[in-house]
Amino acid sequence: MIGHTIRGPRPFPSWTILWLLIALILVGAAIATRNPHPAIGAAMPIIFTLVWLFARPVRFHVDFTESGLELKDPRFFLPYGDIESVSAPPGVVEDGSGSEFFPIQVEHARGFLSIPRDIDVPSREVLQFLSAMTNPEGPAPEYIHPSLQDYYLRQQATFGADKVWSFWARAMLAPGKGRRGRINSLAFFLTGLAWLLAAALGKKYEPWAGIGLSFMLMGGFFWFLFWLIGRRSQPARNWQHSCLIISPLGLALVQGDLKGQLKWGELRDVKFFKTPAAFRLSASQMQGGLILHVEGAAIPILDLYHRPLQQIHACITEYWHKG
Repeated sequence: MIGHTIRGPRPFPSWTILWLLIALILVGAAIATRNPHPAIGAAMPIIFTLVWLFARPVRFHVDFTESGLELKDPRFFLPYGDIESVSAPPGVVEDGSGSEFFPIQVEHARGFLSIPRDIDVPSREVLQFLSAMTNPEGPAPEYIHPSLQDYYLRQQATFGADKVWSFWARAMLAPGKGRRGRINSLAFFLTGLAWLLAAALGKKYEPWAGIGLSFMLMGGFFWFLFWLIGRRSQPARNWQHSCLIISPLGLALVQGDLKGQLKWGELRDVKFFKTPAAFRLSASQMQGGLILHVEGAAIPILDLYHRPLQQIHACITEYWHKG
């Protein structure tokens, strides 16, 4: 695989086909009735389709170099020595049967990389190559926060290294929340602009001016609102130094202004939101998909660690139930 490049298709928003069908129906109705207004109304589905086609994520692209994986967007280099584990869905059979294309999860020292199913090389070849390049021991826990080093070593001495889990901030974070809302808001604004321009074609088109102006104001307002949501959903201050230690006794955490230790007996409930909503009643709920409830407080575990929140949630609930 060294020297090869693998690529995946750029995601296509299939629901835009419905928008195009609606546009075709409106244009057809305008031609059949010789009434231009349905054609002007077709500007909305056409603009939504074009905006989403331009705003869709870029295609997956990674180069297999002599020393590691080089991602193009976002730009990131992953040395082979930092790869700790490579996994495929449970249905993939190691003896060679089953599908040749499936998603692959690569866990490394500074985070995790998801290789999509639809790539131009059989996934089984990629899985076998990366599995051979893994370093099961992983790097030394150099990313553990200095204030948690003593706690980490004491827990290892008491329960053994295999019973103590450590999580630190990953190298890159996903884009802030609100992107989908900003894209839709831009489409509303451009639709309103198109209708406002149509109103300038003549007196019989003047009713579109009010509708167009309303869409422009609404699109601009909601774009600003979703922009604020994106800024407020940024991780904690100094998130790059965040660290979480989980042991059979409890957990210790450094995450922005949150610092301290928690025993499992103090934990009252654990809530995990796989797909957090864009609007929440509190900043902690908006920022985190994992919330720990203690007496009189809620502690958010933010999605910024080098392992997925699902894995952290499973580790916490296992030890909490045992405790």
